[in-house]
Amino acid sequence: MKRTELKVFRISKGYTQKDVAKMLGISTNHYACIEQGTHNPSTKLVKVFCKVFGKENANLIIGS
Repeated sequence: MKRTELKVFRISKGYTQKDVAKMLGISTNHYACIEQGTHNPSTKLVKVFCKVFGKENANLIIGS
């Protein structure tokens, strides 16, 4: 499942994939795969995303 909303959110904040990957503590390639929907984030990564971007944005990374 492609996470289009995640990309839109990232761009609206003025972040590159590299910026977000660094904030999450993962490689740019791994983040790109999550954004494209070819990899699913771990529970730990979802928790980090919630901490960095707020719980209300969790659905962006988990795709629900």
